[in-house]
Amino acid sequence: RCSQRGRLPALDNDGEHVEDSLILLEYIHEVFVGGPLLPTSPGLRAKVKLWAKHVDLEVAPHFDRLLSAHDAEARGQARNDLVQGLALFEAAMAPQSEGPFFLGDDFSMADIALAPWWLRVISVLRAYRKFDPGAHPRLQVWYEAVEARPSFQRTKVDPERLIEEFSGFADLEESAQFRRVGGSSLARGRR
Repeated sequence: RCSQRGRLPALDNDGEHVEDSLILLEYIHEVFVGGPLLPTSPGLRAKVKLWAKHVDLEVAPHFDRLLSAHDAEARGQARNDLVQGLALFEAAMAPQSEGPFFLGDDFSMADIALAPWWLRVISVLRAYRKFDPGAHPRLQVWYEAVEARPSFQRTKVDPERLIEEFSGFADLEESAQFRRVGGSSLARGRR
């Protein structure tokens, strides 16, 4: 058992048990061989940690609130909070001309922190809450670069599986049905 408290994500590395997504990312950065997840500059390192924490505080909870809210007012507030959290992250990113990732050409812990949540936004929230990812063009370019990384391809959850796993949050008013078309692409269908 990786987590003594049964929490995910968790890692068992030869008996060392680590949990919590941000702590886990720092552990991976320090223990495993590969590209650094944190820059060497203290200022940039602090920036990456700040924006990774931002995802935990200003993106993930609003995703959960938007998905689970039952009334239009609560959904509207959660949607606004999520859009604001994503817009702030987007504004903090390096200009696209410097590279696709949060720090430009350098892939970092901030990119890893947002990637699974953005995948949920563009699949689950698009399907069940009519969320339009087109309002975040910088994040769309960023996500194309993230998706192209072999490490992401090996660990990515299939969007259709996510939609199915969250199907309990569907309602007739805001849901769009998705189906597989021509292989693995998602296409919007009508109920």
